[in-house]
Amino acid sequence: MEERPESVEITVVSDGNPWGGETTNLESGGTILSGRVSSLEASNGGALGVVSHQEQGNGSNVGWFFVGLILAPAAMWISSIILMEIAEGLSDTGEDLFMLASFLVWPVGLIAGIVWSFTRGNKYFAIGMLTTVIGVPAVLFLAFIAMMLMWSGGI
Repeated sequence: MEERPESVEITVVSDGNPWGGETTNLESGGTILSGRVSSLEASNGGALGVVSHQEQGNGSNVGWFFVGLILAPAAMWISSIILMEIAEGLSDTGEDLFMLASFLVWPVGLIAGIVWSFTRGNKYFAIGMLTTVIGVPAVLFLAFIAMMLMWSGGI
């Protein structure tokens, strides 16, 4: 159970100044000091205390990374395919509109996902999405170059 300090209120004593001497601050007859007293606990979380849940972010960092790496791009891919299938069954005007929407799913989804993740504090989701856009194609390109070098006898 977490220990919390009790709230403290300091008020004027009814019979005058408790410290003796002049009553310059007590003439109003109101409260001198009031409020809550809290202490800073030094712990492993930081120099000024425990890191709050808001500062830690929401959920597991590895989980958000894999959602940004696999699940979000998969959802964009599936929605793009659905829009293309709808476009194939429509007339020229509807076909053009749905084809445009199917091509815009990726850039709009990536930009919106990255902006959302940085503003919500889930930067690992954005890193996962950026890995999908930059890292995976780079690895595939390097694998293609290595395959070409092996095939040509360069290695």
